[in-house]
Amino acid sequence: MSSLPLGSEQTEVAPAVCVVRSELVSALQAQGAHGQRALSLLLDSAQIMNAPAAFQAPYEVAQSCLRGALDSVLKIAGEDFPGLRSATQAVTEAAEAVADAWRHSSGVGAGDLDVLVGAVDQLRAEQENRGGFRTRQIGHLVLEQTRQEMGLAETEAARSWSAFYSAASGVLHGSSSGASEARHQFYDVTAAMEHLFLGLPERADRLRELARLDSPVERDADEVARMTDPRAGVYFFQAAMSGRWLDLLPLSRLLPEERRWPAGPYLRRLLADEPERVCAWVEENLDAICARGPGALSQAVGVVSETGMAACALLARLVRAQPERFVLMRVADWARDVPVAERTGLWVRVLEGIVRARTFTEHESWENGQVLRELVDTAHPKGRLRTGKDRLGVSSVPRLPMSSPTI
Repeated sequence: MSSLPLGSEQTEVAPAVCVVRSELVSALQAQGAHGQRALSLLLDSAQIMNAPAAFQAPYEVAQSCLRGALDSVLKIAGEDFPGLRSATQAVTEAAEAVADAWRHSSGVGAGDLDVLVGAVDQLRAEQENRGGFRTRQIGHLVLEQTRQEMGLAETEAARSWSAFYSAASGVLHGSSSGASEARHQFYDVTAAMEHLFLGLPERADRLRELARLDSPVERDADEVARMTDPRAGVYFFQAAMSGRWLDLLPLSRLLPEERRWPAGPYLRRLLADEPERVCAWVEENLDAICARGPGALSQAVGVVSETGMAACALLARLVRAQPERFVLMRVADWARDVPVAERTGLWVRVLEGIVRARTFTEHESWENGQVLRELVDTAHPKGRLRTGKDRLGVSSVPRLPMSSPTI
């Protein structure tokens, strides 16, 4: 990757040389005229920062070149996307229609008002989603390059393009720039372009290197967080090993989505050594998982259910708080997989919660029967009543709903 470690700005240590990797050179050249212009401006920016003494204001000029390079890349995507500018124009046009109607007939039709209200709502949404236009441009380029749409993690990573653009624009329009911030901007912009335009084969070695790290640091996590290629995230998580990633990576990169969970294989890998930690992580972020939809929650339940009894407390909470059928089905599957010898009173209460849920008993009659059978087998292992103080499940069976099917 071209995100090089930053050199110290102290006089006794030379700053890192700014370079554009040959792979990015080829990738930009393949994008046509806009790509070639972006490449030329990147090379000019690098040359200026590597020999600043020849310029009166080298870092401002370098940042201006970066702004031009960003512009050129974004022009590859085009500008036919919703954004703040188009939303503002829509409000203006709707307001003009309302004003004209009032001026000519002293009244405004409901249709005109509906259009204005809708335009205002869209404008407010764009104002809350600053940088949405640039993010949509990057999403289009990602789709063109990979034939895959960005997920939520990639969309969050794409927002950095708006930050790059704003920072470079500020310098172009009069703000000052020092050597450190200009170099940071160069490294970040070239890295973002590599994420965007380099194919998986060109990046595979670096992805494997990251995945094999025993003790990744914040800089490594930042590199993973900025991946805009959906394939790269999947490739990385298929091999990532260190438990430190769970603390270092942003939630947007780790949480499940409605129909995909790139980090799922990594979480499953952690289960082998740290099942309690994985369950605690899911419980801590349960609200954020639920906010992503039932598909996300279902995937999370599927992962924690592989931890056996380590997931019991979390699943008990889910049965009480999220008694949707897909959750109850997953938990019922978990319950059947727990060996009878490991079952506890909390396990029994989880199943009691399932068979008390009307949505489950009325629509999943076969599964309900299986749950009842598990309760009976727990209270009467091998057909015999538990003896001594261990009467696990015995008191539960008589309280089962009368409408439950025959076992």
